[in-house]
Amino acid sequence: MIDDGVKGLIKLSLDGVFIRRRVVTVFRFLFGLGALLVWQVGFSANSPIEPYSGATLIQQRDSVGTAEYRLPLGGLRPNQGVLLPENSQKIVARRMVFTHEIDRSNLPSEVLEYFLGQFQTQGFQVLFQCESVACGDNSHWANTVFKQRKLNGLDRSQTLFTLSRDSGRDYLIFYLVQRGNKNIYSHIEWFYEIEQGAEKQAAITSGHLYLYDMLQKQNRVRLEGAVISADGSFSRQRNEATVTSVSDLFVAHPALNLVLVGHDESKREFEESLEFSTLIAQNAAQVLGEIASNSSIPAHGVGPLAPVRGRTKAQGSPSFWLELVLLP
Repeated sequence: MIDDGVKGLIKLSLDGVFIRRRVVTVFRFLFGLGALLVWQVGFSANSPIEPYSGATLIQQRDSVGTAEYRLPLGGLRPNQGVLLPENSQKIVARRMVFTHEIDRSNLPSEVLEYFLGQFQTQGFQVLFQCESVACGDNSHWANTVFKQRKLNGLDRSQTLFTLSRDSGRDYLIFYLVQRGNKNIYSHIEWFYEIEQGAEKQAAITSGHLYLYDMLQKQNRVRLEGAVISADGSFSRQRNEATVTSVSDLFVAHPALNLVLVGHDESKREFEESLEFSTLIAQNAAQVLGEIASNSSIPAHGVGPLAPVRGRTKAQGSPSFWLELVLLP
């Protein structure tokens, strides 16, 4: 027989077990609810660009609130001993960062083609683009600008885009690079909840304003971000930002007396250099003429002559390039 005292102790023990189980159940419910809420908040602010199929997410972070950022609108150039984008624009916004690793079995050209399709589908317009050594030092982009060591790769394999949507509703910086082990990394910085006046936003989305301003100041402006192939070809797809800016300049200021000038600073013989610089200018002028059917622009090459005043050639930067010159 069990006396009443022992029965009381057993009852207390069972009650304690029951209470502890209830507490554990409640905490599990609250934890699950909290995780669900966190997932829902993160999901509501997902990047508008879908990652490449099979890519592995290695970094995702979101700013707590708005902060000041600069959108790169030019390749890296030395500025008082420091590498900085040759042109940039300040914005105040929230930022989300996504970095993905893409298996080496994929071709960089196929990966880039996928993202170009994403930009078009989501309604983004290119403000600036560069590739290979025209972007500048890869290690500086990786470690200083993006602060992601996984992006350390080959200078010649890198591609950078700065894009906007709906006249500055949001912005993207997209960076693609292949490392020495052939793995590919995509890096997206998405800027949203923009806190900037319409006047400044318009300046970002209108590249022709920058061109016009520089022409008025110094009668010439280098076409930063213009992508010229080694054979001298100039494709519209690879130069969307440049083509749009120059075409808009033609429309906004049709009376400007402009000449497109090609430069070649390589170690070719002078005659060869002169011929190649003329070729790249003519190829670019042809593309521009197709876009702006009512406008045409004379094209000339000057070989290694008449470099841009005050321009310091960055190590590894392209040896051939284009500029607009304003004549009287």
